[in-house]
Amino acid sequence: MKSEPAAALARSDLGIQPQRAARIAGVGKCLPLRVVSSAELEQRLGLEAGWIESRTGVRERRFVGEETASQLGAEAARRALANARATLGDVDLIICAAGSSEQTIPCTAVLIQKQLGRGVDGVPCFDLNSTCISFLNGLDVAATMLASGAYRGILVVTPEISSSSLNWNEEESCVLLGDGAAAVFLTAPGAGDASSMSRARFTTLSEGSELAELKGGGTRFHPNASCTTPDMNLFHMQGSRIFKFTKRQMKPFVLSYLEELGEQPAYFRALVAHQASLFALRSTAKACGFDSAQVLENIQDHGNCVAASIPMVLHDGIASGRIRRDLWRSLSEMSTLLPRLRFVLPLALINTAGYLLANHYPLIAPAYLPLTPLDRAIPFLVWTVWPYLLLLLADFVLPFLVRERRTFHRMLSAYAVAMTANFVLWILLPTVIARPALPEADTLSAATYRLLITVDAAGNCFPSGHVTIPTVGVWALARDWPRLRAPLWLGLTVLVLSILTTKQHYVADLFAG
Repeated sequence: MKSEPAAALARSDLGIQPQRAARIAGVGKCLPLRVVSSAELEQRLGLEAGWIESRTGVRERRFVGEETASQLGAEAARRALANARATLGDVDLIICAAGSSEQTIPCTAVLIQKQLGRGVDGVPCFDLNSTCISFLNGLDVAATMLASGAYRGILVVTPEISSSSLNWNEEESCVLLGDGAAAVFLTAPGAGDASSMSRARFTTLSEGSELAELKGGGTRFHPNASCTTPDMNLFHMQGSRIFKFTKRQMKPFVLSYLEELGEQPAYFRALVAHQASLFALRSTAKACGFDSAQVLENIQDHGNCVAASIPMVLHDGIASGRIRRDLWRSLSEMSTLLPRLRFVLPLALINTAGYLLANHYPLIAPAYLPLTPLDRAIPFLVWTVWPYLLLLLADFVLPFLVRERRTFHRMLSAYAVAMTANFVLWILLPTVIARPALPEADTLSAATYRLLITVDAAGNCFPSGHVTIPTVGVWALARDWPRLRAPLWLGLTVLVLSILTTKQHYVADLFAG
């Protein structure tokens, strides 16, 4: 994380870490009604079709109509409280953490309080502005306050309206930004809570302060001063210089913080980062060692929403299932499992029935596959029927462990396409292998193996469906759980080896599968 203000600096190099204790009990998001496509802006600016998305990654964004920052912020706050199953009575502090303000006086947090109907209750309010990372600073300040015991429930609200300050003569910024609001409701973590915020680290590098500016609105360039020009009230950005500056500083900052935590990038389920631009987001994350599957994105249909971009991505990650407090909670949520069962069970039944029918009742006489010297050299180990069966049964659990709905549906689509291709080959080009005689083995393993080959005859060899299904499952799960990537692929490797050592398939079948 990189910030402009120095007030929140955590001096970890001196061993100083203020106590923090905060649990994100609820999240909320509110977008303006008006959708502005990149095609609309290209027409307005005289740009060729596709220019904006190719350079920023943004397809559309929201601009306000009649909405105000306090209205958007208040609605996001209401949704965060509803998500937390809390009420306005549980709030004893409101922090507006944003890079823009509705007006100079009073602060936007006061206006949000009024919109929430708390104007006479006396709930403390204040604003915090550190431009794009205002939300992170607000989160850090709130966590420290909760740890002190001064407050029990804090709303951190981040409304951003950048459309009113766009410089339409500066294409790299005016086509990038969008409007919106997000909020979180924070409480002190309880003993049984699965997650909480415990550490933070910020640094400030003022040498880059001139790279993004809006000079007007303050005491230096007062609106009524003769030296103030209209252009000073618009946002200016040196995009390429910001990217180079940030990328150069970000990598050592992130890596040193990870070293301080004693973790590697692969440890984290998801990376929630500022949506600066699609290229900047992806390239910076990659430079810091994060896999693309870990990086959460919404810039494509939100644009860069300044400080609101991070809590918006957090909200979307939770809503999509990419972010969960723990795996076991995910498994225990039947509201997630039951809808998935409706997809998985029919697909599994169709696949099993089709496989057995094509295997036991081929329409065309199957041809024997040639036994290569490599196949002949692989030993026949009857006891490996146990890891084979165990790992094969585990394949049916994989779809329920994928957290993100989009990845889940992609996995099922990949299953369907791959198995359809397999069925076509099994029906039109049926093959069979010559299984060798059963060698000496322990009684239980030998009996289990005989039962296996009775059910699973020697047909449907090329390609191997035993490899196709788990490969798709492992691929999807590895994208969703980067920390489990190594054991997942190791398990798939063991399964492939057991298929060979139980003489279920030849090597060529496995590569085809």
